[in-house]
Amino acid sequence: MVPLILLAGRNNPLVHLLKVSFDTFNLIHRWLGRLVALEALIHTFAWACNNIRAKGFSAAMGSIPGNNFLAFGLVSTISMVIILIQASSIVRHAFYETFLHLHQLLAFLTILGVYIHLEVAKLPAFPYIRIVVAIWAIERIFRIARLLYLNFSRTNGCTQVRVEALAGEACRVTFHLPRHITIRPGSHVYAYLPQISLWMSHPFSVAWTDTSSEPPTGMRSLPEPPESPSFLEKGPPTPRSHPQSDLSSPFAPSPKPPTSISLITAARTGMTRKLYNLASAAPDQTLILSSPFFNLGGLLEGPYSGHDSLRSYGTVILFAGGAGITHHLIQIRHLLASSVAGTVATQKITLIWSVKSVEMLSWVRPWMDEILALPGRRERLTIKLFVTKPKSPREVKSPSQTVLMFPGRCRPGAVLDEEWEHRVGAVGVSVCGPGAFADEVRDAVRRRVEWGTVDFWEEGFTW
Repeated sequence: MVPLILLAGRNNPLVHLLKVSFDTFNLIHRWLGRLVALEALIHTFAWACNNIRAKGFSAAMGSIPGNNFLAFGLVSTISMVIILIQASSIVRHAFYETFLHLHQLLAFLTILGVYIHLEVAKLPAFPYIRIVVAIWAIERIFRIARLLYLNFSRTNGCTQVRVEALAGEACRVTFHLPRHITIRPGSHVYAYLPQISLWMSHPFSVAWTDTSSEPPTGMRSLPEPPESPSFLEKGPPTPRSHPQSDLSSPFAPSPKPPTSISLITAARTGMTRKLYNLASAAPDQTLILSSPFFNLGGLLEGPYSGHDSLRSYGTVILFAGGAGITHHLIQIRHLLASSVAGTVATQKITLIWSVKSVEMLSWVRPWMDEILALPGRRERLTIKLFVTKPKSPREVKSPSQTVLMFPGRCRPGAVLDEEWEHRVGAVGVSVCGPGAFADEVRDAVRRRVEWGTVDFWEEGFTW
């Protein structure tokens, strides 16, 4: 149970030490859980068979009530069996919030049952369950401390939250933190919105943040956002530089401003649906969340991950499906700025984004405008948009040679074949989107592994 509990934590130290994603450790956690449940069942059945043979069924079962050693051992086994059933993929994805609450309760009962079971009989394995409890307690204390530090400040107050309803049933949720933190490309956070989902937290990729909160790129100046945003404008961007620099003097008198983090939440069920409905009904479809306690709008926990760097790849191909675009935006901005500064190997970036309707492009329009305005973007970045269910063929029209639109489904194999002919150096492929789409991309990459140096990453929250 020690590795089972260790790998379940968001602050699992092995994620940072081994640079292995939480998603991978979560997969290992699930299989370890199945093994633990199987061992518990074998252990329980072995005891039952021996006692029933020696005492009879009635006497064996009658010995359980009033005997803490047997009763709490049985509680632990029953809890594990229920976890084994309710943690199946079908249940997890169909009833995520119910699964999460029940899973945490059953995990607590399992640990409690094993603890008392071992303590009563003074068994040799008792120190191990103490380690399990210690790991669980330390991880929870660390999370609480991290929440308090990130979201509360004596000088700047607490985190404020702004929610905007978007076309295509999604929300743009912006957390204005009271302090400055560094957001690495590819990071994700856990969002707490007490007004919407009480104490529950949900994972989201960080879609956007201010450039001062990114790691250094080596650029001495960055463009201002365009005055007239137009994600698909044909005209060339007209960037304007300002003196802010990643290489600024360490003796600069003004501290960095507090960080703002934006997320995109696609309305499905539970919290995301409730949030979208409230924002849609608000004036101007904009909702400012607040609570009577400290005027707190919400809480952020993180950032997590952000260790999968694409800096060493000459060619970077990014696939996104729906809201999966959020995982790639900061990656693109960071790689472009670093490439222009000559601090990374990346020379060619291709973004492939598959959406159901043109309306979904508005989710990231202001941020994409900033990316399109970056210097050197036209020479390095190509965007391919696939609209699977356009309302009219006239909606799908490519505005330029570097921003292309296509009707129908994205075929990852065909895209990779086309990009492979013009690759520069090693190829890094990353995907974030629905499971079926990610499977297609993974299969396409696997079939082309022998063509040259190519690595693959998948970002997903497979609970």
